[in-house]
Amino acid sequence: MKSNILILGCALALNCSPLSASEVDSFSHRYELKEDASPILNTFTNARIDRALGEANQYIGCNETVLRKKLKKYLSGDVIAGPVEAYVNANLDGDIPAIRYPRSQSIYREVKFLEAPVLVIFKSAVGAIVQIDTPEGKVVVGADKFGHFFTEGLVYYKRAFEKKRGVQKVLDWGVRTEKGKFGLLTTATYSNADLVANYNGMTFWANLIEKKFQAPGPYFACDRGEWKKLKEFDWRNYVDAGFDEGINCNRYTERVGKKVKKALAQLEAQSGQSFTCPVASGRLALLKTKYGDSAPYLLYSK
Repeated sequence: MKSNILILGCALALNCSPLSASEVDSFSHRYELKEDASPILNTFTNARIDRALGEANQYIGCNETVLRKKLKKYLSGDVIAGPVEAYVNANLDGDIPAIRYPRSQSIYREVKFLEAPVLVIFKSAVGAIVQIDTPEGKVVVGADKFGHFFTEGLVYYKRAFEKKRGVQKVLDWGVRTEKGKFGLLTTATYSNADLVANYNGMTFWANLIEKKFQAPGPYFACDRGEWKKLKEFDWRNYVDAGFDEGINCNRYTERVGKKVKKALAQLEAQSGQSFTCPVASGRLALLKTKYGDSAPYLLYSK
């Protein structure tokens, strides 16, 4: 995640909660997920959007800066994680059809602290995983991807549009962060799925009021001095197989990669099911058509 170094400092110095700061294992229990989580996540997300809209409309006139500020407050959260990610990981009422389990039962169980500090610092559990039923089929999504969508997606939007650096430079920057201190350096993981979530989040923020991407939007319009919501947010309009680390494969440092490969081989031997990434190579190929020129910056390739 973009906040990996901050997470590590928080964990070491402040003993902060791991509910929303851990990496995910999209393999070990992927075949146990049976229910689409998007309805309950859509309800939660739209409720927060509505709260932001209500607060924005307390100001006179349609102030875009205020609207964006309120949406940031309710959607992107802090530097460690966003509210949707924290909601999925906590699952306090047990209403979300999510699976979360100890790191000792994950594909990262043999990874040592010095090999991947952020990956190991939260010993209790890896992040939760949920199933999203998209038009193209079932996708296994880690809770962290919801945080990436809104939080890092907002960073992408600001760099590309507010700072006028353009989408291509943002894509280049995202790749550099995954290769460096926000990826391989701290978690020993280069996550293509994180980059896809970041990119799609950028399209959400860019399309709030006017359509800049071929993605859902706009969501708001000014009507007689007040913001009106034009449509409901639906995760199924954004999530695709690129969010799934079992399809849009990670890259690892050599030592961690060997341990992950060993764990995946053990899963296959025990279950007889496929855990070799990508578990659905055909769906990965379709994504390359969808993302076009941006695909090399977002998708796994051998």
